[in-house]
Amino acid sequence: MKTKIAILGLGQIGTSIGLGLAGHSAQFQRVGFDPDGRLPKFAKKISAIDEAENNIFKAVEGADIIVLSLTLEEVEGIMSTIGDKVKENAVVLDTSPVREASLKWAENYFSEKVNYVGFTPMISPSHIEKLESGFDAASENLFQGGTFAINPSQRASSDAIKTSAELAEMLNAHILFADGVEIDGIMAAVHIMPQLISAELILANTSRGSWKEGRKFAGRPFAVASSLIENQDSPGSLAKAAVLNKENMVRVMDEFIMEMQKLRDEISQGSIETVKENLEKARKGRMKWMGERISANWTGENSPHIDLGDSRRNWAGNMFGRKSKK
Repeated sequence: MKTKIAILGLGQIGTSIGLGLAGHSAQFQRVGFDPDGRLPKFAKKISAIDEAENNIFKAVEGADIIVLSLTLEEVEGIMSTIGDKVKENAVVLDTSPVREASLKWAENYFSEKVNYVGFTPMISPSHIEKLESGFDAASENLFQGGTFAINPSQRASSDAIKTSAELAEMLNAHILFADGVEIDGIMAAVHIMPQLISAELILANTSRGSWKEGRKFAGRPFAVASSLIENQDSPGSLAKAAVLNKENMVRVMDEFIMEMQKLRDEISQGSIETVKENLEKARKGRMKWMGERISANWTGENSPHIDLGDSRRNWAGNMFGRKSKK
């Protein structure tokens, strides 16, 4: 019997998960739902799902695995809607960028017999410089060589944790186990903050009287630096992510302000060499990070991939309808 996996949210992440599992059609029955009722039909057309469903209750009915690949604006509302409809022992995987707040919602809306696991994706190195997002940016290899940060709730069983690890492996991603506090701190710095900087760059320029002329000269640097606010999280989801993660955000923003103040002082003092040295340091830092990200070589450390061994493979054979080899 196939494992029913309900993918709720068919943007870039959800659709890519569906596409990535297309090669495992003997194991999964993929059912897709999205608040935008047009997307399930489109997702089925490209074989990202097997069944398009516009009734959320039918989508989750009897589902063994539920993937919440929704915008942060949608997550809590969907949890409250499906909370008492999720079957016992089901595994709920949540890809949203704020872990601690989402965990509290899960505790409020799901029964103790539902296994909630944070499933935060870090996409493939081959995709990170692409600005496109949403359904049209989905790809079967979006997670290849990337990482899923797995953050199980205290209620989650060992089998549920193994389910999340197995799914990540099927998507050709590495696995990293981390707690919610750690993930929230990281996401504040590398996911939320860059988008806020993009937004403030636009506001700082467009609110000036000189923008009437400045807009005519704004070129590639401005276009690239300001593009995140248009192409990534929606304003509502970004605002919610920042406020729900406010302690980390205030810390990260203070650190950024200190760096900008330092740069301001160096420029004010006319220290070209000092400014140049810091810009070179930043440039080399980015190049080093990109090299590590592409190769998954984290300064000689072991890969974040975690092999759960024979016990995982044997268990997975049962969970996903395969007989384990003896």
